[in-house]
Amino acid sequence: MGRGKYDRYSEEFQERAMALGEEIGRAQAARRLGITRDVLQSWIWRKNNGKRMKKNDTPEGRAAFLAQLEIKRLKRENEELKMANLILREVPAIFTKDLLNSSLGRSLNFTKKRSQK
Repeated sequence: MGRGKYDRYSEEFQERAMALGEEIGRAQAARRLGITRDVLQSWIWRKNNGKRMKKNDTPEGRAAFLAQLEIKRLKRENEELKMANLILREVPAIFTKDLLNSSLGRSLNFTKKRSQK
């Protein structure tokens, strides 16, 4: 899988950098971390799904916006987990089918048939 030019930083580093940017300001956080402000901005932009927060947003509006983003993220995660659960439910059936088709499964069935006679 190809990596973008800013993907050399771990997701954990990016998350912490964004949190620090919110706390002390993006420019100062970027300087402290040794990255450019533009890199930090791009991470925030990507995290917010390309939606910009305005400087004059009220704290309530900002909280609502962030809550909406979190709900979207949780819905995506929920869908991924549902898919994983569906796959995991199918695994026993696949192994059972493989066992029945294997030589061990055939020998077990053969033993049953002989004992029934």
